[in-house]
Formats: sequence, C-alpha cells, structure tokens
Amino acid sequence: MRWQFTPYVFPVVAAAVVSAWLALVAWRRRPMLGATPFSLLMLSVAQWSLGYALELASPDLATKLFWDNIAWLGAVSAPAAWLTFALQYTGRTGWLTRRNVIILALEPLVTLLLVWTNDLHGLINNSVRLNTSGPFSSLIFTYGAWFWFNIAYSYLLLLLGTLLISSLIQALVRSATLYRGQIGALLVAVAAPWIANALTIFGWNPFPHLDLTPFAFTVTGLAMASSLLRFRLLDILPIARAVLIENMSDVVLVLDEQNRIVDLNPAAQRLLGSAVTELVGQPATQVFSAWPQLGERYYEMTEVHEEIVVDADEAQRCFDLRIAPLHQRNGHVTIAGRLVILSDITERKQGEQSLRESQELLLQEQERRRKEAEQLYQHLQTAHQRLRELDHLKDQFLMTASHELRTPLTSVQGYLELLAEFQDLLPAEQRRECLQKARRSCDELVVLLNNVMDVGRLEVEAGLIPAHLEHVSVQEMVQSVITLIEPHVTQQQREVHRHIPAHLCVQADAGRLRQVLLNISMNALKYSPPGTPITFATQVAIDSNSEAVISVTDKGNGIAPQDQARVFQRFVRLEREMNSPIRGSGLGLYISNRLLEAMGGKIWIESTGIAGEGTSFHIQLPMA
Repeated sequence: MRWQFTPYVFPVVAAAVVSAWLALVAWRRRPMLGATPFSLLMLSVAQWSLGYALELASPDLATKLFWDNIAWLGAVSAPAAWLTFALQYTGRTGWLTRRNVIILALEPLVTLLLVWTNDLHGLINNSVRLNTSGPFSSLIFTYGAWFWFNIAYSYLLLLLGTLLISSLIQALVRSATLYRGQIGALLVAVAAPWIANALTIFGWNPFPHLDLTPFAFTVTGLAMASSLLRFRLLDILPIARAVLIENMSDVVLVLDEQNRIVDLNPAAQRLLGSAVTELVGQPATQVFSAWPQLGERYYEMTEVHEEIVVDADEAQRCFDLRIAPLHQRNGHVTIAGRLVILSDITERKQGEQSLRESQELLLQEQERRRKEAEQLYQHLQTAHQRLRELDHLKDQFLMTASHELRTPLTSVQGYLELLAEFQDLLPAEQRRECLQKARRSCDELVVLLNNVMDVGRLEVEAGLIPAHLEHVSVQEMVQSVITLIEPHVTQQQREVHRHIPAHLCVQADAGRLRQVLLNISMNALKYSPPGTPITFATQVAIDSNSEAVISVTDKGNGIAPQDQARVFQRFVRLEREMNSPIRGSGLGLYISNRLLEAMGGKIWIESTGIAGEGTSFHIQLPMA
C-alpha cells in the first residue's frame, strides 16, 4: 500500500499518542469515580485522531473512505463518553441508570450503522470526491440529513456536559486552586476540538481542504494531561456543595442582617418541624421560640462555638453550635449575615456518660477485687503464720513428749525389771517401795496423757459447750485445793498462807476453777524450793469493781517478762525447764487459760524473773 507524505500527519498522530496514553492511565485508575468514562473518552479521541491521520496519509479515494469510516467510531463515541464523565465528575451518578445509558448509546450505534452502509441510502454523505488540487489529496463531502442530525445530537451532549462542568465554577470560585485548575483544563480540552469542528463543517476553515478537529485534539491531549498530572484529575473530584449541604445530618441555616432565615437544609426542616417555604423569611427568634435560651442568648453574636443543651420532645438534646459571619466584598468587607450549624451530639454525650459510668464501675470493681486480694493475702499470711506456729508447736510437743514420756517409762521399766530379776532376793519393804515408785511414774504418764486429751477436748468444745456458771465461794474453793496438795506441802515442809475474805464469791464453773487453781498450785510446788511458802490472796480488780482477782504466789526462780506470754501457749516449756529434772507437759497453763476464757475470766503473770522473788499468777473473774 502506498502512502502520501504531508506534515499535517505529525500533530494528529501526536494527539492520538497522548490521548491513548491518557486512556491507559485512566483505565488503571478505573475503581475511582469518573475514571472509566474518561478512559473511554480519551480512547475515542485517540481512535478518531489515528483514523484521520491514516486518511491524510492515504493517496486514493477508496483508502481514504475506509479510514474515514474507521474514524467515525471515535467521533460518535466521544460525545456520549464526555457526558457520562461530566455526570460522574459532578456527582450526578444517579442519572446514569441502565435505561438512560441505553438511550445515550442508541444514536451513536445507529450513526455507525448508517456510516458503514451509506452507499445504500446516502443519509450521511450524498456525494464524495477526491480533491487533488492541493499539496495533498483530500475528501470533499456533500453531507446528508442524518449527518446534520448527528452533529446536532453530538453538540447537544457536548453542551450538556459543558454546562454540568461549568456549574461547578461558581460554587468553586473560592475553592482550592486544585479544583479550579481541573475545571479550567477540562473546558479547554473539550472546547478546542468542537470549535475546530464547527469551523470545518460550516465553511469557516482557513484551510479549506483540511479537517481542523483532529488537530485540535493535540490541545485536548495537552489540557487533559495537565489536568491529570498537575491537578490530580480522577484522584480528587470536587463534590457539589449543594449535594453536600442537602445530605448533611447537621442542621444548617443562613441568616441575613435582620436575623431572618434565608436558607436552610432538610436537616433543619426536620428539626424545626416545618417546610422550607414556611421557614424562609421568618425571624430566627420566632422560629426558635421553643428554645428561648438559644434564640435570646446568641441573637447578637456573630461568632460562636459552644456545646448547648435544649429541651426537645420531652427529652434533653445536646448540640454542638457553630455561628460564623458571612462576609461580602463591595469595595470593603462587611458582614452580610450569619451561618448557623447545629450538630446533634446527644448520642455522643450519652456514650461519653455511659463510658464514664462504665469506667467508674470498672474502678469500683478493681477496688473491690484489690481489697479481696488484700484480704486473701492477709488470710494466706495468717494461715501461713498459723501453720508455722503449728509446726513449731508440733516440734515442741515432740520434744516435750519425748522428754516427759521417756523418764517415767524408763522408771517403770527399770523397777519392773528389778522386781522380775530380784523378786526372791529383795525384802518385802523394798519390793513395795519399787512398786510404789513404778506406780507414781504411771500416774505421771496418766497426767500427761490427760492434759493432751484435755487440749483436744477444749479445741472441739470451744464455743460449742458453754461453762456452767454458778456462785462459788473463793475461800471454800481455795481450801479444797489446799486439801488436795496437802501431802506435797507436808512432804516439802512448806507453809500455806491465805488472805481471803469469807464472804467473797465469784461467778464461775466450780469444776473448771478447781482444775485451774490446782494446776497453778502444783506449778508453784514444782518450780519453787522446798520449805518456801505459797500464798493465796484476793483483791478487787483495778479495772473493774465488779470483778475479783485471785492470786497464787510462790518464792521460786520467777519467769522473765519476755517469757510470760509464751507460757500460756501449747507445749511451751522454758529452756531452763527442759534441762531440769522437773517434768511437765507444757499444757497446764494453756488449759487453764482456755478454761478461764470459757468462764469469762482471764489469767496473767507478775514476775521479775529474779531467783527468790518468785511468781504471782492472777486469775480475774466476775464477782457474784
């Protein structure tokens, strides 16, 4: 195939290349609103320009007609793609229903069909001839009826799209330079080829045999490239402010200088419960008469940003109030009115209140759990300390038991073995003495075991079996105890002194009180030297006139102050006693203390711990 050379091909091919590149860039961004119709628009321009370039380069009539028919594919597609892009760019995608898109594509499809079958009807071109008189051959057409219909339809779509884009100019005249640059570039891009097309069709072309439209697409490509790269077309689309205001959930009102409502959005109509026709022109104070605190307080203020609470529908509602002045420039800046925006923040405030309450509950729960943890920790510490004390008591008990049980058992075993081996050789008196000593050792074992049993019984019965309290004569009780210890007193050549009024009675359990006094008296006999006296005395309690104190005093080695509290614990014997021949279970004073507690009394010790000064045990009980 032969081609004719003409320099006019180069700008047309350049326009085709730029348009194809723009179509590819837009297609890669097709998820963005407006990207797909923009890509189709640029693809149509590229195809139109390329078809005309090949028509210019063709030397004969048939080839030129072929490429002219191919160029028609882009020519009929561009107007529909332009209108579709304008609708999406201006936020009117709701108009692009399936039915409207089909109607929009119907005329281009019919035109293409008529172009490619023109020889049958001549509705596009009545005649066509090849002009070879110029520097290059060109086609000269005589247009048919459908051609002019297509021109009118295409110009109508172009005009509609241009008007849609132009509608943003007034709204965005004070907006960011980015939006103004986008719109300016788009208007230049669409105006250039259609002006060139009009000059060509209506005979105003300074180059009679050259179609200026594809050449103008070079300007279109440059303008579109500028809009795409410099002004970020397809990345940032301007939102129609009217659409934004209409769909805002915030209440928007515009007041004039006389505080009359001149405009408001649907949200404001819903809040005020009236239609726009009933509210426009009304004074703001009258419209907000139900909320006097709002109308009166902010009547003269030109700029406010506060949170307010108003009564509405039998409930309180919270709003974020913004009032801003509206300025107009007429040689100097003046205030022409005010813009009022009310944002309902009731749910947010309720959420904040709920959050605060939840936080308070959480803090309370944390504090409760912290206290529970502290109590648990204290209980565990107490239990641990108690276990340590019990372990220590166990060790003391084992030490005491091994010492106290071994001695009488060894004595019993020794005397019995002596009798078994030398029974026939020993006189009757010695045999009797061995048996008596073995029996005393058995008695000591019985006392020790009884004390252990008494401790177990006291632990079980504590708080369950109350003491049988009655009037007990102190003098008679002391006398009965002295009678029980009389053999030991006589054997140790002791004197017993009594300083007890005959009429003194206490409220006590007689059996338990006798056991306590007998235990203390036996300790006095065991731990004081023979020949030293034991004294029983009474006095009125210092801290209570209704209670009596019974004292038992010896002249032994005494008990050091630091040991006086310990001797009332279980299985506790002082270190000096562990190394002495005096035997004991370490339970007598513990039992005495528990018995007195059961009777509502108490026991304590007075002693300097100096040998010879002795020890005084004091028992305090209520007087009868």
